[in-house]
Parts: sequence; structure tokens; C-alpha cells
Amino acid sequence: FPYTTLFRSSATAGTIDGSLEVVVSISSTDTLEDLVANIKASGAGVTAAILNDGSGVNPYRITLISQQSGRTGELLIDTLDAGFTVSTTVRPEDSVLLFGSGVPGTEPLLLRSTNNSFDAVLPGLTLDVLATSNQPITISVTENQQAIVDAVNAFVSNFNDLVGRIGALTDFDPETEVRAILQGDLTLNQVDRRLNDLALGTLSSVTTKVKSLVQLGIQSDGLGNLVFDQTVLLERLDSDFEDVRDFFLTASDGLGDRLDGLIDFFTDSVDGLITRRTEALDRNVDDLDSRIEDFQARLDDRRQRLLIRFANLETTLALLQTQLDALNRFQTIRPLSFRNGNN
Repeated sequence: FPYTTLFRSSATAGTIDGSLEVVVSISSTDTLEDLVANIKASGAGVTAAILNDGSGVNPYRITLISQQSGRTGELLIDTLDAGFTVSTTVRPEDSVLLFGSGVPGTEPLLLRSTNNSFDAVLPGLTLDVLATSNQPITISVTENQQAIVDAVNAFVSNFNDLVGRIGALTDFDPETEVRAILQGDLTLNQVDRRLNDLALGTLSSVTTKVKSLVQLGIQSDGLGNLVFDQTVLLERLDSDFEDVRDFFLTASDGLGDRLDGLIDFFTDSVDGLITRRTEALDRNVDDLDSRIEDFQARLDDRRQRLLIRFANLETTLALLQTQLDALNRFQTIRPLSFRNGNN
């Protein structure tokens, strides 16, 4: 059978990498739909579709689009024995940036990317290219203090929401003497205590001057919630930005890793504190369900025995009623009297 071989080039344009060779067999009876289906099933890394160009003669064509962008996604197609030819409508190209001033005597660097994103130019910086330009573009990287303030605000808001939910689940109303469903639950009490210790405590193991959220404007309102004074944080960012950054991001000892570790301690799907408590509650529920089933079986047995006794009583009463009716049907018979003929 004729066949077509699809190649995807390596990083060097026009070079065939045999490890990426895909062979698609074509039968003499195959239709365009069959060929498209075979190409899709081959895993060749291309998107195949049928195109109608609107012409009056042979309007149907197959389009192949590489699923990998840039020059490394270039397709080399061998149709020597397939009975048809292919043509390139769009040649793959990399995005290109000229890094440098372009002033005579300098040697700017040519940067390439297979998509429109450059994420390895500078550590922690991603450049997204949206359009071409013939003029130099200056990129300034500055501290985004407002984003930090917004993140801390979100942390405080989420913390207070969690504290509110824990309070609602463990509340006790002394006037009505109504207890919340988890009032007195040791697990929730531990969650509340550990979170407060982390939020309001001191991280003595960090080497930064900032060792607590209190130094960044976060304090307790005395009712279990946090309040945030962003002016304190902004002043710290102005004077000790790297110190604030390291307080949050230092590996193992920083607040971020401490918080991640605490969340894992609570929510780990295998041995997390809440997981173990949930499993214990599930076991209690199962035990209660079992006891309910046992009591229900005993009640059903007691009910059946009472029904039998009731039925026996009904039978006895019916028999007594029958006997009483029979007795009531008896008539009094007057004794016979004899007369003496001489009287």
C-alpha cells in the first residue's frame, strides 16, 4: 500500500530526527475522512482536518497543523509513494528578541522562544511578546508592593473567615443552653490554637529581623480575629524589603513553609489531624447505625410478640362472647305441678 511518513524536525531546522518518525498507511480505497482519522490515531503530533477552498474542481484538501509551536514543531512530510504532494502555507518561526542596546560597538544577544513567552531571560521574570516592534523597548522591573499588601489582606480575611466558622461550630448559648454541633471538640480547638500561635507567635528560627506578623501590622482584636494595618507593612517594605521577603519565603523556617506544613498536618489525606478525626466520627456513626439497627430488630421482635398476644386475646374474647351468647339463649322452664283428684 502507498504510505506517507510524517517527520517532525529537531531543534535544527531541516534536520530529521528518526525517533520522531510516524508512518501513516494509506489504502487505495481510503477517503479523505479515512486519512484524517488515521493521522489523528497515529499520534503524530499534528491536527488534521478537511478544508473546502470553494473552488469548482477538487475543492477538498487536508490541512496539517503542528501541535508544537516554533521551529522545533516543523513538519517534514514524505509523500513520494502516496500519489499526492503537500505544500507549506505557513512556515514555523520562533519568537525572537534582541537583548541589548543595539548601539554600534555592542554585541546584543538574540533570544529565541518556541512560543511568545520568554521565561528564562531573567530569574523569576517572564516576558510575554504581544506584537513586533522596530523600536527598542525598555522593561523596568520594580517591587509590586500593592500585590504584597493585597496578598496579606487576603490571608487576614481568610483567617478570620475560618475562625468565624470554627466559632459557629463550637459555640454555646448560655441563655438557651443550646450547644453547637462540635462544641467542645478537641480537634477544632487544636486547629484554632495552632493557627493563632502561627499568626501571632514569633518565628525564632528565622534569621531575619522580622520574626512575626505583628511586626508587619497584623494583630489580634481580642476576639480571635486578626486586624491589619497596611501602613506598617508598607513602611517595612520600604526599609527592609528583602527581610520581609525572607520572612515569608525562607525554606523550612519561613512563614510560607510553616503555614504549608501546618495545613498538611491538618488536612493530609492519610494521617492528617482532621482526616483522623473524620474517620473517628465515621466509625462512631457506623457504630450508632449498628446499634440503631439492633434496637430496631429488638423493637420489631417485641412488636411481633405483642401482635401475637393481641391476636390470641382477640380469639379468646371472641370465644367468650360466643359462649355468653349461647348462655343468653337458654329459657327458664317452669316446674310441672300435679293435682290430687280428691281436691
